[in-house]
Amino acid sequence: MHILKTNHLISGSLSAVLALLLALWTVKPAFTETPMMLKLKNGVGRLVVKGEVSGEQHDTYAIELESGRTIRITVSSKKGKVNFSVCDSDEYSTAEPVTFGKRSADSESWEGVIPVAKIYYIYVTAYPEAKYTLLLQAK
Repeated sequence: MHILKTNHLISGSLSAVLALLLALWTVKPAFTETPMMLKLKNGVGRLVVKGEVSGEQHDTYAIELESGRTIRITVSSKKGKVNFSVCDSDEYSTAEPVTFGKRSADSESWEGVIPVAKIYYIYVTAYPEAKYTLLLQAK
């Protein structure tokens, strides 16, 4: 009889643990990131943004640009290797750099004429980490 009580106790405890795990387990949606929206007054001018990024992280900036505007983006860092890409996708994991424009030889800047008015995304990464300055100029 004692054995039955122990089995019942073990069985009850196991059920409680499973119920607790089931209650705690939830399917989490894919990570969604809200980009920092940049805005140019009347679509022209310059913006300076300072940030810090490290490891496998990235900072995301979004800006609505008009077609025909010449855009120059420069990202620099005094310490650490910083990189950036200009994309037309808001999904970092699948984003490809735009096919227009040109990077500088040192890869610290990019310049291009915007072919289609829409929101563009700037992804900034660093290895291993960097404090950076992003400069965006539009004319």
